[in-house]
Amino acid sequence: MIKPKPLQQGDSVAIIAPASPSDKNLIDKCVGSLKDLGLEVVVGTSCLSEHGFLSGTDDIRANDINRMFADKNIKGIFSIRGGYGCARLLDLIDFKIIKKNQLFIGLSDENIRNVLKEIKYYIKSYSKGEIIAHEDDECGSLALVLDGVVEIQRLYSNGKYIVLNRLDEGDVFGEALVFSKAKTYPATVIALSECKILFINKNDVLKICSNEEKVLENFVSLLSNKVFILNSKIKSISFKSIRQKVVNYILNEVKEQKSSSIILKNTKEEIAALLGVPRPSLSRELINLRDMNYIEFNRKVIKVLDIEGLEEELFM
Repeated sequence: MIKPKPLQQGDSVAIIAPASPSDKNLIDKCVGSLKDLGLEVVVGTSCLSEHGFLSGTDDIRANDINRMFADKNIKGIFSIRGGYGCARLLDLIDFKIIKKNQLFIGLSDENIRNVLKEIKYYIKSYSKGEIIAHEDDECGSLALVLDGVVEIQRLYSNGKYIVLNRLDEGDVFGEALVFSKAKTYPATVIALSECKILFINKNDVLKICSNEEKVLENFVSLLSNKVFILNSKIKSISFKSIRQKVVNYILNEVKEQKSSSIILKNTKEEIAALLGVPRPSLSRELINLRDMNYIEFNRKVIKVLDIEGLEEELFM
């Protein structure tokens, strides 16, 4: 089960009023209680506004929500009161960041609003290096990366790890478990940078796939891409020598980037982790391939000089 990170003394939290207004004395009492816990408190404009039976206009209340979620320094958001006014804000929530996600590609803002009205979801922020989910934690949700970089790792007791996948804004994890009888994460999910993740309950994923044909199409595409990635990793694992793994990586990048000069998107340490080889061994094999006049390289680019020679190395 994914649990929110405990608040620490010194963390900043926000109070917003997305529906009905509250008495100023109550707001001051809430602020005082949070400060007594050692928290820094940001009071939203909506808390101090009134518009008929609501705590400010719809724009004021929606802007508070958008602003607090966008602020990476805010570690928690408290709604001082609920009510009918919350539902009125759906049309004013910034869906641009959600729209970029693979699950919602091709859907209009209106479609996304309608989908979110029908399901239970929540958005959570994570700090760099924070564990999002441990291996064998219960997985009850599909996770959408709204912002930041996430890595899927297999950790070992000796402190070493293998990188299984790296996910950026727009990517998804947990999709293979939605239709599976498996209920736990097969690997550890960690935030490589500050990031925001949107979680949708598995039952709601099935619901929106049934109601929205485009979402179903996107979801099937996600699963197909997962199979393709796994096949590529199985192919990589089948190579026994470190040189073959390094050569296979270079050839795959040449194919993907459609260029004999490939740009290294990861550091040497990250590439070594992806290949499951020691960092010094990776450097040694790159030097060997250079000495054999197969490649030239620097910190950011590998230039392939003899692609046929590299291909022959795979079968030696």
